[in-house]
Amino acid sequence: SATEADLKYIAQHFPNLECLEFIHAELTPAGLAALCQCRKLKELFIQCSDLDEGTACQIARLENLEEIAISNGLVPPDI
Repeated sequence: SATEADLKYIAQHFPNLECLEFIHAELTPAGLAALCQCRKLKELFIQCSDLDEGTACQIARLENLEEIAISNGLVPPDI
């Protein structure tokens, strides 16, 4: 599964990446923020990862996304 360090590595070494898929990844706000360096990222698919509100907000910062799919991953905020 991908970690925060993995996302930072991806962003640093593959800035022209256009499509990325995560399955059972440990996505964090800092890890997803690093993906902002991937300015050509158009498609993001996330499956079975626990996304909290802060992490999900980082996805909105990925400006060039044309398609996003999240399945079985959003954790409701504490009420």
